[in-house]
Amino acid sequence: MTPEERLRDDMRHFPTLLNRWAGGTAKVVELTTSHATLIIRILHPQKHGSLELHLQPPPRYFRGPFNWPNCSINISLGHDLIFIIRDTNADVEIHAEYISIQEKAQLF
Repeated sequence: MTPEERLRDDMRHFPTLLNRWAGGTAKVVELTTSHATLIIRILHPQKHGSLELHLQPPPRYFRGPFNWPNCSINISLGHDLIFIIRDTNADVEIHAEYISIQEKAQLF
């Protein structure tokens, strides 16, 4: 399996998770240099818990707000096997080398 095929295989579940949380509020909740991570958390008023996108290392490129409502995030694979995270509703575009997505139980 080539590196591109492996990344595309890793991405196969992203659309299902992102569609499930569409319409929620996305917020950058952590940006650290010590752990080299950027975390975006999505909360939805009709769901318990959250969806978290972990980008490592921090993005090569970030355009947009750090908090936006009515999110509709899409992830694609760009040149040089870079993940491109976009939300056209909020004019957000982020380029990252690696991304993982997790649904989390209710925060409190």
